[in-house]
Amino acid sequence: MNLGEVETWTRLGRRPSWYGDLRQLGASLRAARRDTGRLLLTGHPDDPPWHLAAHLDLLAQFGGAADLAPTLVTGPDLADADRRDTVVVVSEHAVPSQLLERVDDARGHGCTVFGLSSEDDELETLAHESVRIDLAATTRRSGLLVPDFEIASHLFGFLAAKPLRKARWRRGS
Repeated sequence: MNLGEVETWTRLGRRPSWYGDLRQLGASLRAARRDTGRLLLTGHPDDPPWHLAAHLDLLAQFGGAADLAPTLVTGPDLADADRRDTVVVVSEHAVPSQLLERVDDARGHGCTVFGLSSEDDELETLAHESVRIDLAATTRRSGLLVPDFEIASHLFGFLAAKPLRKARWRRGS
């Protein structure tokens, strides 16, 4: 899926119930990235979010969103995260407790944590802001049924790269 398809898809009004939440998460990520350290992207060890990392990297390079250049990391790599860093956990599957502990440690060091998941109550509790995608829902695209999580991860990158209007992100509790 390219950015043109993403824009067309959203304009056609085929917005699932989670679209507004995802739009807010993207805006919050972009607002939180102003004048900060690294964007650390992580996920389930068996299914790392490399595809989203690639999209964000392209958006950073060619889309005028340099602050969205990600570093794809594993749990142990979060040990040196500091208060200027932003951690985004993206996982279609429940995140292992060991990774959640590392994310919690990063949050304890002052990192801002965002989450995009399908079935992880612990991640939702740990993240400053998160969106849960219902995997039971599917969307028909070009005659194929596409899991919402795949679409959501594409949209998340696109929505995070959109210029901010008056979005102000404030760190929650």
